[in-house]
Amino acid sequence: VVKSTVGVYFSAQAIFRGLQDAVTTIKEFEQSLAEVQSILGVTDSELQFFGEQAVLIGRNFGTSAKEIADGFALIGSKKPDLLEDAAALAEVTKQADILSQAAGLTLPEAADALTKSLNQFQAPASEAAKFVDILATSQQRGTARIDALSASLKNAGAVANAFGLSFEDTNVALQALAKGGQEAEEAGTKLRTFLLKLAATGDKDLNPALNSTADILRTLQDRYTDQETGLLNVTELTEIFGDRAVVAATTLIGQIDAVESLNGTLFESGNAFQQAANNTDTLEGSLQKLGQSY
Repeated sequence: VVKSTVGVYFSAQAIFRGLQDAVTTIKEFEQSLAEVQSILGVTDSELQFFGEQAVLIGRNFGTSAKEIADGFALIGSKKPDLLEDAAALAEVTKQADILSQAAGLTLPEAADALTKSLNQFQAPASEAAKFVDILATSQQRGTARIDALSASLKNAGAVANAFGLSFEDTNVALQALAKGGQEAEEAGTKLRTFLLKLAATGDKDLNPALNSTADILRTLQDRYTDQETGLLNVTELTEIFGDRAVVAATTLIGQIDAVESLNGTLFESGNAFQQAANNTDTLEGSLQKLGQSY
């Protein structure tokens, strides 16, 4: 009788703790939704939509609905144009969750990388999935991880976009720099200066708005390689690019093969989702999906 009574007691305690945890989780989710309404200024009907979407998006990989709701607020504040379209904001948040699971990032880190990229290249929400696939594939095939790419894009993205480089082309250049030892903010600054110096030459064969990165690098290599030694004439390149950008120039020229091998290979539709699915196809991931409700 005593053993039976003790067993009932501990079972009751476990159930009580479980109910407490569930109540706490629901309270935290409701608080996150309240913050979404406060920060984004959404209507009650839009808030209901976001609540439903938070649960649905979270079920993909077991992300809590609270985390997704926090993602709505974060992404909406970083990309204000999405505030006019609740469905678009939900879609970008969904893609950020996919990116976080594919790349091993927290949702805020993935949201930051994605919104910065979309903003730098003035891309609409409809291209979020494409940008996520490029980032995930870029990390998968290149040297630089997504956090380093995001830091680089912060300094180089707007200029690259102004010269007509696509998001994929810019990732290729940044991965080539990373392979040569230049990453994060430093790589972004050097790529930006490199592009500006190219345009300033007035040489149409070196204009990044008119030529691919690979073609420009081949032109530079052909023009500034000493025929006797086979080495680059760094002195002449420095006269063109200056002390800062010459490092980018010589690094990129040295990584022409990497540029050419990555060209046109970084956009694989659905690759990020597949990576995310693979990464969460574990016992822990299955338990998270099973337990996800709020």
